Amino acid sequence: PRVSPPAQHPAGAMGAAKDSLLRLLCGVALLWACYVGRELHYEVRRRQLSNDAYPQYADLWDATWAFLGMLVAQLLFRPFFKAIARANIPKKSRWSDAVWGAKVERCCDSVFKCSYYAAMTTWS
Repeated sequence: PRVSPPAQHPAGAMGAAKDSLLRLLCGVALLWACYVGRELHYEVRRRQLSNDAYPQYADLWDATWAFLGMLVAQLLFRPFFKAIARANIPKKSRWSDAVWGAKVERCCDSVFKCSYYAAMTTWS
């Protein structure tokens, strides 16, 4: 007897319920992040006023520039490495183009992260 593949159900009531739940959870997380961020700001400000040696907010600029530099480096690395990743990940017939593209992109990100961690381990 031939086994038929499982039926694919369109995003119906269950999909709408998942979307609603996800939106609710994201909203709660955003409200919580705002509350915690405000409390954190008050605590940091209190410590800054009581101790002159405590770091100021201007010290965050170095971290912001490092973050932006790494973000740009990763975004520029993807197109550079994408050809190599596509050659090493053969597209299977059961994969859609979107699935294959996601696998290639994930490979590019993984190689970038591996290179970053190897460089930081060697450098430090």
